[in-house]
Amino acid sequence: MSENEISEISGTDFEDSGSEYTPSDKENQRNRHRSRKKLVIPESSDESSVEEANDGISSKEVAEDDSVCKSRKRKRNVWNWKKEKAKRARAFGQAYLNVKGSSVPAKIFNSEDCKRTRFSSSLTDINLDVLYPNGRPIEKKKYEDLLQLLPYVLPIRHDFYRNLKTNNSAQDTEADFYDDDLTQD
Repeated sequence: MSENEISEISGTDFEDSGSEYTPSDKENQRNRHRSRKKLVIPESSDESSVEEANDGISSKEVAEDDSVCKSRKRKRNVWNWKKEKAKRARAFGQAYLNVKGSSVPAKIFNSEDCKRTRFSSSLTDINLDVLYPNGRPIEKKKYEDLLQLLPYVLPIRHDFYRNLKTNNSAQDTEADFYDDDLTQD
């Protein structure tokens, strides 16, 4: 398009201002911020070395850089969320507010008596009188062998082995049982 055509369309004469385009201050700040290097402050107090490290950045630009880098956006803090607090309190048995807003009291933990269980782990608590009303005697040799093994048994179990009933005429039924199995093969 020629200048005449442009002037006809716009209705005014087109005049060249003679000056070149200069970006606004805001555009300059944006471009500077993108191309700006990080500010390095050496430990020495020599001003010439500080200027060399900063590559000629003025103090005004440094102040702008500090204000631009700080973010006012809040960071999420999961630790303070209501639901997360309630989860932690529930896990530890503490009182908390549920989703509906009603308070849930702290849990009361009862101490459980572990001795009152179905099966006892103590050898002295075994009630053999029901199975063997006359007692279950073992041979004298087996009794002596068990007493010789007492150094390898826990001291709390010694009373059980010492109080076993012996009978010279009692048969070793377990030994006979195992011997029969071996001879059949």
